[in-house]
Amino acid sequence: MYHLTEDPHELTNPYDDPKYASARADMQGILADWLATTTDPKLAPERRPEDPPK
Repeated sequence: MYHLTEDPHELTNPYDDPKYASARADMQGILADWLATTTDPKLAPERRPEDPPK
């Protein structure tokens, strides 16, 4: 996760910065939904295709 406008060379990853918690949660939800939709084998056991999206 990078802020390409402020850090175009991707030198600082703000993943753990509380300021980006909402963006991080949004991206995690999108990824979990994608993994469930595609029945990706890396999907954690608690999320399956039959689970409703978050």
